[in-house]
Amino acid sequence: MKAGSQRPDLPIAIGDIWTLRRTRLLYVDKTRYIAALVQPKNQFAFLARPRRFGKSLLVSTLEALFQGERALFADTWIHDQAWDWTPHPVIRLDMAEWHTENAVSLKEELTYQMEALYVATGETPPPRADTGGRLLSALIQRLAARGPKVVVLIDEYDAPILQNLGRHAKLTGIRDVLRGFYGVLKANSRHLRFVFLKGTGSLPDALRGRYGAGAGNQRGRSAARHTALVRRLSFRRGRRARVQPLFHAPMPE
Repeated sequence: MKAGSQRPDLPIAIGDIWTLRRTRLLYVDKTRYIAALVQPKNQFAFLARPRRFGKSLLVSTLEALFQGERALFADTWIHDQAWDWTPHPVIRLDMAEWHTENAVSLKEELTYQMEALYVATGETPPPRADTGGRLLSALIQRLAARGPKVVVLIDEYDAPILQNLGRHAKLTGIRDVLRGFYGVLKANSRHLRFVFLKGTGSLPDALRGRYGAGAGNQRGRSAARHTALVRRLSFRRGRRARVQPLFHAPMPE
């Protein structure tokens, strides 16, 4: 930062990279860690971390990068690196605000959200695609046929389960619906550039084998075990001295 320049404000509860960058709020650049995470060998990844760990900002950053928003990343590490800025079709779902009381309501919500994505991408849902999984599969294949492979980003992948903890009878049906929905991703892996799921809990055991994040399947990878990405999501005490000069008042302990 140049001497005499105005210090940027600290972003509070902002999970949108476009808002953060265009309003000139403080942004700690860790795009080099994101670039390492999304290497082709890491086609599937998931991240489980508590709230307020910057997960939504990470998803938003991934979306902007894969959409080729190079200007948004001026003055960051990745801007002048060998990143492929060719826009990829991005399918993004956020389950945080969904209200799923049972398997039936989850099916309805998945169908509704997928139909909205068809409208946004200018596609028409196939007549026999009567489930969220079939709609997702068809959309992935159609978008991939246009050019670059598809990127799928899912916010709060475990929200339907967390909303129904303790309701064992309902959880079984919800789990089965999600298992079928996420299974579509693995079946369409040849059309996918990168798939990222993030939430607050560990990937449910019933979904691991299907999704590919189990111990016996190396295609899926927990981003939480990716040391560089942990740095991307964490603010460690050792960095206080480097960030302190950006603020007028001392940072509270």
